[in-house]
Amino acid sequence: MNYRTAYTAKESEHLRILFAQGNTDEQIAAVMGRTLRSVADHRRKLRLLHMSAVDMAVKKSKHWSRDEVDFICNFWKEKNDKWMAKKLKTTEAVYKNKRRELGFQKHWRQKKGLRRSWTFSDEEFLRQHYTTHSAKNIAALMKGRHTPYAIICKANKLGLRKETRPGRHGFPPIDLRDPYYQPLTRTQP
Repeated sequence: MNYRTAYTAKESEHLRILFAQGNTDEQIAAVMGRTLRSVADHRRKLRLLHMSAVDMAVKKSKHWSRDEVDFICNFWKEKNDKWMAKKLKTTEAVYKNKRRELGFQKHWRQKKGLRRSWTFSDEEFLRQHYTTHSAKNIAALMKGRHTPYAIICKANKLGLRKETRPGRHGFPPIDLRDPYYQPLTRTQP
């Protein structure tokens, strides 16, 4: 055994080769005549990390046929990853890796079908209805193209305001132009 001796450049390269071939730390230690802890520490020092479960699944995965790739290209946006993996008879992790490899990224907003840009007609519709309808009703009238929160944000950007509502506790708002309006004054007791 090479007890407490530093690794040479040649030994480091040999460790890299053995690790790349898929050998475990125990196998590498037996071949190199080193302790298990020594091999594991030096492997980490060389930044040779064990493969994750996803990488292992990809390594063991089958060859993708042209039909399977076409199926992914046609349906990756419309269907969720779990459904696609089931149809392709593979695991979800393997399918996701292949989808990403093909350059198809799913953003969290794409999953829900949200985040659409505002068209001129959408803005006009909002201008016409914002003062009289709630944001939830407008979202329903727009057939779900925008969420109620997006409608409120866009209305604020456009400078739209709701019609005046009754004041607190159901009293009508005070109109300062009313000739009968007199501000309350405090009387001394």
